[in-house]
Amino acid sequence: MNLPTDIPFANKRAMIDPEFLKLLACPACGASLAIQGDMLQCQGDSGCSRLYRVEDEIPVLLIEESIDPADGPADLGQDPS
Repeated sequence: MNLPTDIPFANKRAMIDPEFLKLLACPACGASLAIQGDMLQCQGDSGCSRLYRVEDEIPVLLIEESIDPADGPADLGQDPS
């Protein structure tokens, strides 16, 4: 699943070391994560596909702050600057 286009500042790219990214896992289902724009997205076969924001090169892997694409359009309510 690709990053929804209605998420603010989706045209930026998260800056995470590829070796560090290999160590990360989705806290909701345990699957690997991939960079999608300025966020990380779950790549699990279970259909989780949650999105996690990255702030100052630090992944925010909190389920309660993630975006579940199954919930429909998302608004993070944040200014990207």
